Amino acid sequence: MDKATFRRARERALYILEGRDCSYTELYEKLSKNYDDEICLAVCDNMVELSLIDDRRYAEKLARHYITVKKYGMYRAKQEMTRKGIPPEMAEEFLEEYEDDTIERITELIEKKYARYLNDEKGIRKVKSALVRMGYSYGDINAVLEEYENEW
Repeated sequence: MDKATFRRARERALYILEGRDCSYTELYEKLSKNYDDEICLAVCDNMVELSLIDDRRYAEKLARHYITVKKYGMYRAKQEMTRKGIPPEMAEEFLEEYEDDTIERITELIEKKYARYLNDEKGIRKVKSALVRMGYSYGDINAVLEEYENEW
């Protein structure tokens, strides 16, 4: 392994990590565009040793962001996390913490964003579709909408 190439790859990794956190897999994929596998693995391992990459910390941060800020459901949050290089099992582990709040989040979204569409069948279908795209299950959506209809 060429030390100069390793140094350049390490500098590139530090530059990438300066902008934002990323997973081991994500950093590896970014480095592999310009460097061979051996150097990419060595640099990624070096970043782990320096505690600049920590997939568990990153997964916790992503789970919190996708659930509390983006208001995604479990399915969408898990999909986005795995797309960012977090193993599915680890994503599920950190998303479990937010599983109990699903009904409350759907209710909050409907009240803040979608209440005006619930006047007719077409609007209700639009709301359901939007919430499914956000990663919520049909069962949870229907339960909240039934409860919402009963209140009216």
